[in-house]
Amino acid sequence: REVKTHLVELMALEDKKFPFKLRYATGRNIEKLKKEFERLEEERIKICKEFAEKDKSGNPVTDTFGDNIIYVFSGDNEKKCNEAYAEVLDTETDITLFTVPSAALELCDTGEYDIPTVKEQRALLFMIEE
Repeated sequence: REVKTHLVELMALEDKKFPFKLRYATGRNIEKLKKEFERLEEERIKICKEFAEKDKSGNPVTDTFGDNIIYVFSGDNEKKCNEAYAEVLDTETDITLFTVPSAALELCDTGEYDIPTVKEQRALLFMIEE
């Protein structure tokens, strides 16, 4: 569940001028998290297709909501779909992330780099070494 949260938070920092080590680690972690997010999204689609209503040819029934394609469910299949996907999200994932020493974050205070806000610092916390 944290993959998407960390990914979105780090992507919001891509244009920040940070010290090289911090910027590099942020970029590499975005790549790794994107890859894992894409895997999760593929699995979500498979699960949705499995529980969605089927047409006469056995294909999942879909509808559109704005620019999004949504699957149509009947009975308690939407609940079952959500439960199955929650199981996937709750599965422990082993992603080796790049970390940086806290000194890299402290360099932001030198005036040479962007100073991260408290919210941005919280977004970076998971990749800062103690």
